[in-house]
Amino acid sequence: MPELRNFDLNLLVAFDLLMLEQNVSRVAERMFVSQSAMSHILQRLRQQLDDPLLVKTPGGMKPTDRALALIDPVRIVLRDVERLLRVPEVFGPEKSQRRFVIAATDYMELLVLPALVGRITRQAPNVVIHVKRTEPTFPESELEHNDLDVVLGFAAILKPAGYLIREKLFDDRVTCLVSRSHPANKGARLTLDEYISMRHMLISRTGTRIGVIDEWLAEKGLERRIALSCRTSSRRLSSSPRRICCCPYPKESLSNSLAWRRSAYCPCPLIFRSMNWSWFGTRYGKTIPHIAGCESRLWRFAKP
Repeated sequence: MPELRNFDLNLLVAFDLLMLEQNVSRVAERMFVSQSAMSHILQRLRQQLDDPLLVKTPGGMKPTDRALALIDPVRIVLRDVERLLRVPEVFGPEKSQRRFVIAATDYMELLVLPALVGRITRQAPNVVIHVKRTEPTFPESELEHNDLDVVLGFAAILKPAGYLIREKLFDDRVTCLVSRSHPANKGARLTLDEYISMRHMLISRTGTRIGVIDEWLAEKGLERRIALSCRTSSRRLSSSPRRICCCPYPKESLSNSLAWRRSAYCPCPLIFRSMNWSWFGTRYGKTIPHIAGCESRLWRFAKP
C-alpha cells in the first residue's frame, strides 16, 4: 500500500476522468496531454493502486471491481479539495446573465418550479432558466461536465451518487389517488390488505413495472396488482380509468395537479407514507437556492 507522501494526488483527477470517459484518448484531450502521456498516467495509477483499473473488453474499456469501488470515495476527496482551494464566488443576482439548467421530475416541476422561477425572475431578471425532465438514469455525467446545474427530485427514485452535494427541501407523504366514485374513497386509512387487493396505476420514469413502492412491498414479501403503467406525467392521471385504478402519488403535488380536481385521495398504509424531496448538485449546485434567497427552505415560497 503506497504512503500518501509518495502518492501524486493529481493522479486522482486522472482517475476520475478515466472512470467518466472510459477512453484514454478522450481523457487525454480533456487533460490537454498526448495519448502516450495519458497512457503513462494510467500505468502510474495501476502501479500506485495495484490494480488494472481499466481493462479491454469487446465493448471497449471497462473498469475493474476495485475501480468501481473507488469512484465515489475519489470524487468526495476531489470535491473537498476543490472546496478548500476555491476562492468564494461572489454572486450578484441583479447583474448576473448566467444560464442555469435544472433537471426535475414531473412532481417537482409542478410543485417547486413555478414559484422558484417567479422568485428568480424578480431577484435576477437577466438570469435564464432552462428546465429539462430527468432521464431514466441519473444525469451524473451532465452534472460533472457542468452541462447541468442542479437536479430536483426524490432520492429513492433518482438514486444519485453518494459524493454529490444534496440538501432536503421538504417532506411529502404518499397518498392514494382514486376517482371520486372509487370504493376506496371512504376517508379512512386503507389497511395493507385493502391496498394490495386494489388494481393500481404505476407511473415509472424508467418504463419498468417496478417502482419504489413495489420495492418496499417486496421487502415484506408482498406484491400489488399493476393494471396500468405509464412513464409520465401527472397530467395523465386525470384520464385514468374511473373505479379501476388506485395511484400512489405525492400528496403535496395534488394541489397543483389537474388530477386532484377530478379525483379524491385516501391515506396510504403507514409503511410507505413519507418521502424526502431534495436537490442534488456539484460545485455550483447551491447557487440556484441562493438566488431564491431561501437556501435550504426552498419549499417556503414554492408551496401554494
